[in-house]
Amino acid sequence: MKRVLLSWPLLTASVLMAPAASACVMDPMVPPPPTWWSIKSPSPTPGFVRQQLYMTVGIFPPIVPTSCVCGFGYGGAAIPDLLPLGASVVIWNPSTEMVEGTVPEFDSLALNANTTAGFNDPLQYPAGADFNWFGFGGLIPAFTPPPPPSGSVFAICIVMDVPVVWDELFKAQIGCVAGGVGDANFNPIFQNDPHAVGNPFGCVVIGPSPGSAGLLAMGVICAAKRRRRS
Repeated sequence: MKRVLLSWPLLTASVLMAPAASACVMDPMVPPPPTWWSIKSPSPTPGFVRQQLYMTVGIFPPIVPTSCVCGFGYGGAAIPDLLPLGASVVIWNPSTEMVEGTVPEFDSLALNANTTAGFNDPLQYPAGADFNWFGFGGLIPAFTPPPPPSGSVFAICIVMDVPVVWDELFKAQIGCVAGGVGDANFNPIFQNDPHAVGNPFGCVVIGPSPGSAGLLAMGVICAAKRRRRS
């Protein structure tokens, strides 16, 4: 089966067709490291702030629909009442620090109970045992998007509402990402597959990050998806 590849580091500014074997997400192979932006904006929910994490990615479109899973994990103790809201893929201009569009084929990525449970199971995923995870899964359709405009790249945006009382603690933690293929129910596949979920990578202090002030001033916000119940 053809697989979707979302690679968290910036691999290319253009769209590549996936080879016969590729994964939803893969570890960085060569420099540069992932480019990461973290911004904060008001939440419509009283007592919360909205955190949005952007990371540059390269996308490899599939030829047939494919299950894809990805996760975001943060260190330290679990933060009470943190609300993961969604994940999306956007077209990002690093020079202007603005979102120029979305990649709607990835709109199926949604918070998934099976994906989250898999990432948080230390027996299945010992490499991620030091982090608190929430996971997203989606069936990605076959598609061939145009390359982003000159100077722009693809980026993943993960959105969450954080209780105001825990916001500073959350921003001081290390955040990591991971991903790979999942089964039909979006349970992460951790072994016995050449494109199983790999070790956490792209680990950085969550925020603030370079560019975040400019993003907040411009009001750049990626859309939060409705949480999927499963």
